[in-house]
Amino acid sequence: GIGQAALQALDLGILPSSSFDDYSEVHLLNMPGAYTWPIVGLTYVYVRMHDLTEHKNPHQIAVLKFFVESLYNRDTIAQCSVFGFVPVPTRVRDIAMAGLETFSRLHHKENKDGPKFIREVDTMPNGQAPYVVSKKRRNYYELQSAEIASDLRDTYLDLKYVYDSVGLGETGEIQLNPADKKMLEAALGLGIFSFILWGLTFVFFILRRCGCM
Repeated sequence: GIGQAALQALDLGILPSSSFDDYSEVHLLNMPGAYTWPIVGLTYVYVRMHDLTEHKNPHQIAVLKFFVESLYNRDTIAQCSVFGFVPVPTRVRDIAMAGLETFSRLHHKENKDGPKFIREVDTMPNGQAPYVVSKKRRNYYELQSAEIASDLRDTYLDLKYVYDSVGLGETGEIQLNPADKKMLEAALGLGIFSFILWGLTFVFFILRRCGCM
């Protein structure tokens, strides 16, 4: 399968056995094996181990660590299956976790002072507390549907406002109040005047081109 491609690359030395090695030449295309999927890509996340001058805040370190952990947690990453992603094999996961452990040791102070994020996979007493990421939260499709429904509701209210402001008579014709009628008549008058000026300008231009003036 797909995961078998990563294991074959690991056995052949194509995929490094350490998170600190060079991954620039890693490719998982056409790996050997009777059941290995031939076209496979590996998604990478590069994490700075030492130069974190912009992320020295304990909260930021905690978020970064939790994010990387989530990429290898099946309860979290399984949601990406709808986009065609699959979790990495256990051996590849162990390599990443070893690198993350080194990161935690290098930033022990920030790690100790920062909050601890937890993952809710089932109903728990403090499931809605801060620093809790729950798989029971709304998924993307439900969220997107709610946003579309909200946009449609706003559009309906806008149209209703225009409809109520203009008003329609019993015959369905637009009914204007005296003030709106005067403004419309003034706008039509200015439009006609502008049209006449443009017509005269065009005639003048043609006569100039023909040498009549």
